[in-house]
Amino acid sequence: TEARRQSAQDLKWDEQNIKETFHPKNKDYGFMIVDEPKTPYNYDTKTDPGGVSPQALAEKIQSATTMQPSALTPAVVVSEDQKKAEEAARAEKHRLFEERRKKHYRMERFGAPEDPVGADDDDDDD
Repeated sequence: TEARRQSAQDLKWDEQNIKETFHPKNKDYGFMIVDEPKTPYNYDTKTDPGGVSPQALAEKIQSATTMQPSALTPAVVVSEDQKKAEEAARAEKHRLFEERRKKHYRMERFGAPEDPVGADDDDDDD
């Protein structure tokens, strides 16, 4: 171990050689140089509607502060008949989905039915 320490201390790096090897002067690092000046932004005053007038802003602020928060507005009451109708519609939609899913996986297992009309559309020799 003493010999190993001694050899590590005697080791000298040729830093100039490393720089020349890994960073040669003629090496292209791929940085893009743009010689053109930046294009200035031209503000078009014709299409700009301008700012908001102080009167209009004050009116909007006033109307917003006088509005009642939505948390304080009474909720829409749904009758039992409406709830039952929505639940029935949801159940019917889910039943149709399950039926179509079963049909889809059955078709996939046994192969899709042949399409007699336009079965060879993508092999046109035009």
